Amino acid sequence: MNKSQYARHRGVSPKQVRRALALGWITLEPDGSIDPAKADRSWAAATDPAHPRGTAAARPSTYIDARLATQLSTTALRGLQLQRQRAQLVSRREATEAVQMLADRARSSWDPWAARIAPEIADSLKVDVELVRKVLGRYVGEHVASLPPTVIELR
Repeated sequence: MNKSQYARHRGVSPKQVRRALALGWITLEPDGSIDPAKADRSWAAATDPAHPRGTAAARPSTYIDARLATQLSTTALRGLQLQRQRAQLVSRREATEAVQMLADRARSSWDPWAARIAPEIADSLKVDVELVRKVLGRYVGEHVASLPPTVIELR
C-alpha cells in the first residue's frame, strides 16, 4: 500500500507517515510500498512509551505535541503571573471597574463645571449669574442625560 493508504489504515495523517519514515520508525519495501503488518509492528515498537529510546524524537508525535502544548501553556501562564506580580497586567474585573469609575467621574464633572463657569459667562454677557447658572445647568443636565450608558467589553 502507498503512504496515503497506510495513513488511512493507521488513522494518522500522511505527514505523520512521512515523519515516521524519516525517523526510521517504518521502512519502505523495495518497490516503494509499505507492508502494513510489518510497518504496524515497527511503528508500535518505535513509539512504545514503556521502552523510551532516550530522545524525544523516538516518542510518538501525539505525546510530543501534547508535551509541547503543556510546556507552552505553562510558560504563557508563568509569563502572565510574572506580569501581574510586576503590576503590568490587571484583571478584567479591575480594568472594567477602573474604566467605569473614570466614565462616571467624567459624567459627574459636568455639573460642578456648569456652576463654576456660570459667573464667568454671566460677566462676559453682562447678564444675571443665577439665570446663566439655571440655563447652563439645564442644558448640561440634558446633555449628560442624553449620553449613552458606558458599556465596557474587554476580551
